[in-house]
Amino acid sequence: MMTLIIVAVLITGYLLMSTVQINHINRAAVAMFCGVIVWILYILEAGDFLQLMHPEEYASYQATHEIKGLTVGSFVSQHLMTHYIIEACNVILFLIATNTILEVMGNNGVFDSLLKWLRMSSGKRFLCLSSVPMWITSRRQC
Repeated sequence: MMTLIIVAVLITGYLLMSTVQINHINRAAVAMFCGVIVWILYILEAGDFLQLMHPEEYASYQATHEIKGLTVGSFVSQHLMTHYIIEACNVILFLIATNTILEVMGNNGVFDSLLKWLRMSSGKRFLCLSSVPMWITSRRQC
């Protein structure tokens, strides 16, 4: 039952984010709100999910901690959330790095000169240069 509620929250959030021109709600706010709601629901009913997704880790955590009532929430908050936050941070840092590289390339005119070169070249030369590795094309003419 909890899985259906989580899926319903995600679908509702997706619909709100995709209809931003109609409802004028900030996409980032909707995404953050839905993410927090889903994590709260996951922590409240995480027992079934933990048995399915992380059975060995949860069993060893349960064996080492004496307070059985708080083990589900504390396991999720101490182990799973930190793991998923680290994964999300990896993606965000990758996107920041790639966007920085693209911004530097754009400011230096790389894309403008590439666009000029593609427009001025003949189709045959472009096909030859794009199908052969660069180190070969620098040594011979098409």
